[in-house]
Amino acid sequence: MSLKTRLTRLAIAAALGLSMLGMNTSATAAPPPRVPAPLPAPGPVTDNSPITCGAPVNSSQNLSFQKRSWPLTGGLNMNTNGRVTRNSGMVDATVHIYNSYWGTGYTGSVMLLLRDNCGGLIGVTEPARWGVEAKAWFWNANERHEHYVARVDQRITSRVASVEVIHNRYTTGENMKASYNAARDIACINILKLINGTDICPIPQLSR
Repeated sequence: MSLKTRLTRLAIAAALGLSMLGMNTSATAAPPPRVPAPLPAPGPVTDNSPITCGAPVNSSQNLSFQKRSWPLTGGLNMNTNGRVTRNSGMVDATVHIYNSYWGTGYTGSVMLLLRDNCGGLIGVTEPARWGVEAKAWFWNANERHEHYVARVDQRITSRVASVEVIHNRYTTGENMKASYNAARDIACINILKLINGTDICPIPQLSR
C-alpha cells in the first residue's frame, strides 16, 4: 500500500471520528434554559375595614336620592325625592302619595336608611305617615304631596354615601316603631365604631 493511500485512509478515519464525537456531544448536551413565564400583575387591593367604609365623604356636596313605588301595594302609590345636606345634618324630601282605588283608603309611611361607602347601615330617620282617601269623582283627597324633614347627627351625614328609601303601607304604630328600632340597633353598632370618645348612640330610639 502506497504512502498516499495510507494518508488518505487516515484522513477519512479522523474525519469520521470527529463526526461521531460531534453527534455524541450534541446528544448529551443540556437543553438551553427555559425563560420563566412573567408573574401575573397584582390585583387591586380592597380594604373593607370599618375605618375605610365609614370614612367621611365630600361634605360640601349634597346627596340626592329618589324612589318610586308605583304601585306599592293595591292602589297605594308612593314617590319620594330628597337630599341629604352632609355638612348640616339636614335631610328633607317631598313625598307624593296617590290612591288609585275606589272605595278604599290607604296610609303610607316613609323611612330612610343611611349607608356608608360599603353599603353598611350607619343611620336611620324616624318614620312618618300620611293617609289618602279613596278615589272619588268629586274630591281629590286621594292624592297628596308632603314635605318630610329629619335632622340627623352631622357625624353620620358626613359619612353618608347612599340613601335607601323604605315605603310601606302603614298598618299599626307598633309595627312601624319595631321596624325603625331594629334598623336603629344595627346602625348604632356600626356608627359607634367610627365615632371616637363616646359609647352613646346618636340615633334616638322610639318608645316601644
